[in-house]
Amino acid sequence: MAAIKHPPGAGTPTPTTRIPVTDNYALGADVHSWQVLKRHVRKGKSTWEPVTWHATLPQAATSLRDRLVRLSGAQTLEEALTTIDDASSTVSRAIAPLLGALADDGS
Repeated sequence: MAAIKHPPGAGTPTPTTRIPVTDNYALGADVHSWQVLKRHVRKGKSTWEPVTWHATLPQAATSLRDRLVRLSGAQTLEEALTTIDDASSTVSRAIAPLLGALADDGS
């Protein structure tokens, strides 16, 4: 399923959940969706802004993994494969505690 793109601005719910994944990216959630969040620094103030919206956490995690790979600058197949492994591990480590808690909850 492709990410749903929403225009920034009024009417976009503020994420109530934020799971840091890298220094510049996080996964967020509000009452309506999961988001890939990107850190922006303006006038010395750091904010997190949604860049894609998803129905489920696994969809958001896959979107972030793919974004990290696309932005990696890999120039060879070997670099791309290594980047895919690294990005998958990074995202998995970030969401593992949440997935474990959901499994324990029976959700």
